[in-house]
Amino acid sequence: MKICICASLKVHNEIIRIKHELEKLGHQIILPKTTNLIYQNKLSFNDLDQHKLKHGSVNVVKHFDNIKKADAILVVNPTKNKIKNYIGGNTLMEIGFAYYLKKKIYLLNPIPKISYFEEIRDTNPIILNGDLAKIKA
Repeated sequence: MKICICASLKVHNEIIRIKHELEKLGHQIILPKTTNLIYQNKLSFNDLDQHKLKHGSVNVVKHFDNIKKADAILVVNPTKNKIKNYIGGNTLMEIGFAYYLKKKIYLLNPIPKISYFEEIRDTNPIILNGDLAKIKA
């Protein structure tokens, strides 16, 4: 299955770890552009703010093209900013876009207890509880 990963850029190390695990399971992975640049050592995380100034900080629309190419999205949602299973605004938009396109939506962890809990729940995501082997073609 071709899977587009959606997540906060601040968890880029987790995104890369999951990319490798999914590839071992036989999936093709599409990374967010900036995460891919970090993965390819073309950008350091420390230079991210400068990169955003030069190229713009809203990569979510560019990531929509990646979502279109995928069979499903996987939301990588570990604890961030002291919020368990964090899903931020850009990732919420990506979930909504994937839902509109009728893509499968997987969440690595349960839906966080945040103000837009119901909006995420209503997209009928498949909750993996950390088990990537649950992703089936």
